[in-house]
Amino acid sequence: AHDLTIKQDLARAKEQYERVLQIDPNRQLSQDKLAEIGAFESQLKGVQNLRSQPQIIANKTTVKPKPFTGIMKIPVAFFALTTVVSVFGFGIYQQLSRTCPAGENKELRVLGVSCVVDNSKISRGERTLFPFPNIDNPSRDQGIAAFKNGNYQQAAKLFKQTIEAKKKDPELVIYYNNARARQQGSPFTLAAVVP
Repeated sequence: AHDLTIKQDLARAKEQYERVLQIDPNRQLSQDKLAEIGAFESQLKGVQNLRSQPQIIANKTTVKPKPFTGIMKIPVAFFALTTVVSVFGFGIYQQLSRTCPAGENKELRVLGVSCVVDNSKISRGERTLFPFPNIDNPSRDQGIAAFKNGNYQQAAKLFKQTIEAKKKDPELVIYYNNARARQQGSPFTLAAVVP
């Protein structure tokens, strides 16, 4: 019976203590254990009754149990998750729909989209802006290669030869002036529009 009490099988423990008392009605240990089990059962019934009845708090106000508390947690969690996803989605939409100023392109970065200057239409002499495959100009191409390699004296010489052959090519004049400025060690960055 003691083992059953420890395991909280109170009905079977109570039954065994009552059998002992049928055999020996004066057995004090069995009477005490039955009293403990009875007190424990009445406490359990009191707790179960409290759950189903309104609770009275220290200031004498009545608080009714809230049967839908667990059910209300699901819509609140759903609303919170929907709000967070909406805020992040709107931020991503703002980044992707943003327009860049003229001369800049969108570039995807870790923290979003940013506008970056488009250098494909800028040349200082390291490449030609008009790479037409049917125009053969070996001295211009050699001058560009020399400019890329940092041999500005050779580049200036080759660009000058090309200018003498094709006097109406403004791109070559710009490249020639850039090569001379780099050769002298004092280059300036100027913008020039090539028609």
